[in-house]
Amino acid sequence: MRFLYAVDDAGLGALLGTADTGSFITGWFVDQIRVLASGTVSGTAPAITQPPQSQTVTAGTDVSFTIAASGTGPLSYQWLKDGAPIANATGTTFSISNANTAAAGNYSVRVSNSAGSATSTAAALGIITITAPGVTSSPAFALAGSTANPATILGVTVNGQPVQTGDGFAHWSAPSVNLAPGQNTLTVVVNNNASAGGGISPAPATQVYTWPVYLVTSSNLLDFAFNRSAGNSNPSTPLQPVLQNDPDADGKYLTFTYHRRIVRDGLAYGIQLSEDTAAWRNATAAEIKEVGAPVSNPDGVTEAVTVRLKSKAGEAGLPQRFVRVSVTAI
Repeated sequence: MRFLYAVDDAGLGALLGTADTGSFITGWFVDQIRVLASGTVSGTAPAITQPPQSQTVTAGTDVSFTIAASGTGPLSYQWLKDGAPIANATGTTFSISNANTAAAGNYSVRVSNSAGSATSTAAALGIITITAPGVTSSPAFALAGSTANPATILGVTVNGQPVQTGDGFAHWSAPSVNLAPGQNTLTVVVNNNASAGGGISPAPATQVYTWPVYLVTSSNLLDFAFNRSAGNSNPSTPLQPVLQNDPDADGKYLTFTYHRRIVRDGLAYGIQLSEDTAAWRNATAAEIKEVGAPVSNPDGVTEAVTVRLKSKAGEAGLPQRFVRVSVTAI
């Protein structure tokens, strides 16, 4: 049965009768007429036009993934790591600063709009961590390293010559390589298996990483430790003594500044004292104190360290004491 309604100028609705029987009833009113509409949602669902790209990087590298998608706007984005949403990652680009091995995994993004959603293929992030000794006193090196899938180490060379490896590249040595005193080059070639993971512009299949390896001899140890060469601005002597007022007691105390390498892998610096220059001993914490934080030098390799020689308890006047910096290759 169909009902016929009419609405007057005041917005009141009246039931007039039924269209099927032709009978009419007067005096029936309704307070409100509500019209419900139904239909389909218009628009185009998202489609991934450029998925994020797989990549392998060394630990400490900044990493960025990007996504491009089509569909009726506005589009919303949610990045995922190993299928789980990443907090506050809702843009077309997702970045990781100073990536470490914990960042290794599979990254994808879900794109949504009013018409639906689409999830990209996963981009694999591999992190390779290789710690090469900056200094060594012998041709037998120790390489502490590990790789997170999808990276695979293909080979290791020093100065272009293959080296022996073992324990899954955890250790290596170069007994047949003639290392020259001074700087040599360690090269590691990595196969980026992730490049096959799909993407508009896949990463290179292989990547090459190099590190300096310094073979220390008795003749070049101090030059390397203090970065002394004709091309830098470091002083020819590592110590710069200055006599200053003692802030903790009456009298004077001696401060001096020396230069050490910022990256000190394989080097041990120490302060030694002597009363007569014949017998030397390592300074204790009660005798030596670093003043302030180290200051980087213009060469970008070394930093200036200021040290205060503290007075001994009960010591009167200014004692005679000699100070030197010792450097040991470890």
